[in-house]
Amino acid sequence: PQSYIDPYNVSIPDPKRRTFAGMLSCVDEGLGNVTHALSEKGMLNETVIVFTADNGGPTTTGDGVGARNWPMRGGKHSVWEGGVRVTGLVSGALLNPAVSGNT
Repeated sequence: PQSYIDPYNVSIPDPKRRTFAGMLSCVDEGLGNVTHALSEKGMLNETVIVFTADNGGPTTTGDGVGARNWPMRGGKHSVWEGGVRVTGLVSGALLNPAVSGNT
């Protein structure tokens, strides 16, 4: 929805990146809704949340969404680091605190 994109009208001039930022804001709100519901049901401390990606962002192909994989070269559909290295996140109370914040 446009309401997620509008907050970025001034700070992000590129319309594709602005739309992408809005999409991420929507995902963030959705995750907040899920974690709130889990907490309300007393299930959050028994939950492990995993986020991952399947490839780098598209940068030079027709499916480009304004992605930038800098400082890595390349993107989706390439063998360069920007196409194969991705971020990930694992979160939850069940994880050993000794690994918190480690890569």
